[in-house]
Amino acid sequence: MHIPDKIKKILEYAIMAPSGDNCQPWRFSYSENKLNVFNDPESDFSLYNWGQRASMVSHGALLQNIILSSPVLGYKTQIQFFPNKNNGNHIATITFEKNTNKENDVMLHSISKRVTNRKAYDVKKLLYSDRITILKQPDEFTKFAKLFLIEDPEKIKKIANAVSVNERILFENEKMHDFFYGHINWTAQEDFLKKKGFYIKTLELPGPALVPFKLFRNWKILSFFNRLFGFSKKIAKQNSIFYASSSAIGIISIPSEEPMDYVKTGMFFQNIWLTATSLGLSLQPLTGILFLNLRLRHSPKDFSEQHRILITELYEAIKKNAEIPKSENVAITFRIGYSDPPSAKANRYLIDHFLTSS
Repeated sequence: MHIPDKIKKILEYAIMAPSGDNCQPWRFSYSENKLNVFNDPESDFSLYNWGQRASMVSHGALLQNIILSSPVLGYKTQIQFFPNKNNGNHIATITFEKNTNKENDVMLHSISKRVTNRKAYDVKKLLYSDRITILKQPDEFTKFAKLFLIEDPEKIKKIANAVSVNERILFENEKMHDFFYGHINWTAQEDFLKKKGFYIKTLELPGPALVPFKLFRNWKILSFFNRLFGFSKKIAKQNSIFYASSSAIGIISIPSEEPMDYVKTGMFFQNIWLTATSLGLSLQPLTGILFLNLRLRHSPKDFSEQHRILITELYEAIKKNAEIPKSENVAITFRIGYSDPPSAKANRYLIDHFLTSS
């Protein structure tokens, strides 16, 4: 299919969006001036992706990249969300119209710089100007969802403890363990060839931890260490301390759990992340417990009784410490602060991989 060079460039910016485990769940078809965006449900079958809600967040981030990059490249856009009522994987149809009033937006530069940073952050408060800039998001987002920045050290510590238990469950649930390890690329060459999943260096593991981490690819060995030494609990405790050493914990709450709510959440979160990037701030999503809680409410059979109790209690602890009303759902949590650049960045597919014939 023929795509104008500038629209292809817009799509190149679009697919720089984040996705769970770098699964990149998007597919596109283009005809004349219309782009159809589709979700690929086979790209992420993890327990974190009940009802494709995690993928909806990724699509929202992708659409926000399109919205931000199009004016700079000479187009204005009209977006129709979920245009096919019989196909929930048809996320959007975007109509491009040429626009001579080009914009020069700093956010465009941030799209290519945005990255998950899992390094240790400096323990210092956000600069007042940075805090105000992050919180000053467009009305289209703040009228739909609420953004909280938790800066009280004690509350940060309690929320960090809650979100870190995701790693305990990850190393105690065989299905989650297998999916996680199945998406790790152990060398730069493997990451370059696969262009999907985690490159091991992006996990920022300290040198001594790498040997046991590789060893625990074997579920039986990991289970033995869990029984004998409580390995999974120790990992969660270490990560809790790590996550707490941040300038702030960010939270987005939303009114319901419909697919459109999560697409909007992704758009909102991407705008926050790009804002943080433009300020030189580091950011890491910490959404595991939230998406496990979503699955638990709809598919409790996927978890042990112990994990069901844990997930419910920790989700409620996050809401309590952020003072989020009972009627609201926590959609996103993230840590934010000042840090050195990440050690590496995962490879991704090029745009042609995602394009299909109309």
